[in-house]
Amino acid sequence: MTLIRSFLGTATTFATLGEKVIQPRSCLEFKEDNGDWRIELEADISYLTWLENECILVVPTKANGNQPFRIRKTTLDDATVKVIARHIGFDLEAHILESPFGYSWTGNVYSNMNLLFTTATPALTHTLGGVAWGGGIRIRYKGNNLYENIQEIVATYGGHIIFDGWTVRIDETIGADNGIVVEYGKNLQEAESFEDWSEVCTTILPIGDNNLLITTVPGDPITISATGVSYAKDHYQRVLFPGVDNATDLIAAANAYLDVYKYPKVNYSVSTNVVQNVALGDTIKVKARQFEITTTVLGYTYDVLASRITDIEFGNFKRETKRIFSNIYADMDELKKSIVQENITMNDIANVSGTFTPAVRGSTTAGVGTYSVQKGNYTKVGDRVFYDIWLVWSAHTGSGNTRISFGDLPYTPNTNYQPGITIMHSTYTLGANSWVQGYIEGSTGLIVISQNTTGGGTNTGLTLDTSATLIVSGSFVV
Repeated sequence: MTLIRSFLGTATTFATLGEKVIQPRSCLEFKEDNGDWRIELEADISYLTWLENECILVVPTKANGNQPFRIRKTTLDDATVKVIARHIGFDLEAHILESPFGYSWTGNVYSNMNLLFTTATPALTHTLGGVAWGGGIRIRYKGNNLYENIQEIVATYGGHIIFDGWTVRIDETIGADNGIVVEYGKNLQEAESFEDWSEVCTTILPIGDNNLLITTVPGDPITISATGVSYAKDHYQRVLFPGVDNATDLIAAANAYLDVYKYPKVNYSVSTNVVQNVALGDTIKVKARQFEITTTVLGYTYDVLASRITDIEFGNFKRETKRIFSNIYADMDELKKSIVQENITMNDIANVSGTFTPAVRGSTTAGVGTYSVQKGNYTKVGDRVFYDIWLVWSAHTGSGNTRISFGDLPYTPNTNYQPGITIMHSTYTLGANSWVQGYIEGSTGLIVISQNTTGGGTNTGLTLDTSATLIVSGSFVV
């Protein structure tokens, strides 16, 4: 007998029979890799008291034993109550980040994460499984809640979000290879299939920094072709590889790129004659009409009452999220950060521009001023940001030497450099025979304004004036 138990929404342990043992008419488990994990249950309306929103159902799952699911939606239909319950791990969505800044991840311990759960009962625990993070990694969070930011970590560094009771962890790998093969003409014709050939690439003209090309004869660049595939027509692209400045690395980058994009994006869903001995992350070899590819189990539907998988999804990407999960993509994580992965021209890259709001501040006391002009414009080309700043202020309350902050500019200067600037000023109080200069300070990311005497000498700080004008132009590497 399948034992499904209902607990109050405030329950923290599940060792007992709970408030009620539910005998449902149907109970399905839906589970996706790095995605949803939910239960859809249908029962007689007499169970309504124990199937209300926020109640916790403990359900025997296919691969993870008894797991808690919090009811998120309850609907009534004649004499039937239907509920949708999501794994308790999704309670992370209710925890809003308490700090707008990133947190340091050192080794395999994320020391700050528990601080975000001061109101949780019990406090969720967070571990990192076997992910090889290597040293300290600092994440600047973009989402609104903790679950969104865990997703951001996985999207950036790889891995798989694992929920197990109140524990949340990230594992480097999941699944196994059990030798499962599906192929056209046999068991694959029963699948709902999807193939996206829009990004397939079998021959590329790789281009590195400063229009670097691979040549054997001067002026006659050569292309690189994929191996192991044969299609009715060649799929050709010009691909930019920013940061690659020599022919050896350019060839290696081109081959790595082709290893990924020589295959189409594929996604299959099977609901008849489903293989039962599979789990998330398992590999399935697909023999299609024009190619053979190793795919990954991305999700499944499990009939809890019948103890049987009724539907399985596998492929090398999720159709609804366009997120690539296949192991062949994992090897490209670092490369993908620096490669323009589609046929993008330099005009496309250069067309990243906008405005921001800079501000003058003092080095001792930041202070505030009244601005009649406060403008900033930027254009990003590759890894370099070009900017122009125009500031006219009065009644400034800051003290110390003059600094300019980039305000809400969406890019941060690389701390390994201290680039100079071009500057024009008006009504600033300078020393005798002095001129104004400046640079971006690597440790703070602020523009430092200083003065020097004609003929050379030691730079000295330029004291912040209560009223003045500064016009600044420059660029920096992100």
